[in-house]
Amino acid sequence: MSGENVEEENLNVEEEDEELEETVSVAVRAPQRSDLEEWLCTELAIAVFSTDPLQKIRHIVEAYLLLPKEQRELVEPDEERRVEIMRIYDLTLSFLGTVPLPNGLEAVPLKFPPEKGVDYWLLFSRTLWSLGEDWREALEEKRKLERENNKEGLMEWYRQYYYYFSLLLQRGAPVSMVSSVKTEFTVYAMKRCLSLLRGIYQNFISPETWMETVALLRGAKPKAGGPS
Repeated sequence: MSGENVEEENLNVEEEDEELEETVSVAVRAPQRSDLEEWLCTELAIAVFSTDPLQKIRHIVEAYLLLPKEQRELVEPDEERRVEIMRIYDLTLSFLGTVPLPNGLEAVPLKFPPEKGVDYWLLFSRTLWSLGEDWREALEEKRKLERENNKEGLMEWYRQYYYYFSLLLQRGAPVSMVSSVKTEFTVYAMKRCLSLLRGIYQNFISPETWMETVALLRGAKPKAGGPS
């Protein structure tokens, strides 16, 4: 065997050894927890520990919003539902910003224009509130449209109604009204968000990361390499 062949074989063996070493190294290396997983875990854990239902909803949706677009589609494949999630978020922030006013009123600074109110309130609202002196006439008009099965006219009625309803909430409505609408929204949104939470957890969070994050929020010392 010539010297050149021996040197070539030695080089090949060295390359194979390096490749094998790298393969073994990758195989035994502990899986690295991503920053995204830690952020998701933190948001969901805060939601679980929160005693305020609106804060629970907020943090679950904010965990969802941390995901890149394609991963959001994995959690919620339906486009209409994804639009609904964003409207839930706008409504949540609106209610969290409720401002007390004199004379038993509260104002809700909406995160959407009143013209879009029908797209938001019809998601969950089943209660029609009196909006003024002409309320009886307005209700009679609605009943007439229902009897005629005038779907286009009925939709326009709701569009007008929820425009003025949005204006009322922004300017100041009775505390009892705001509280009732908020409760109705919370019941609806919580069901949607619990499903969202399960989807995020099942697809992007390991049980180990979840347990460590929960322990940290409870005051335990972090493990080496755990969430900081």
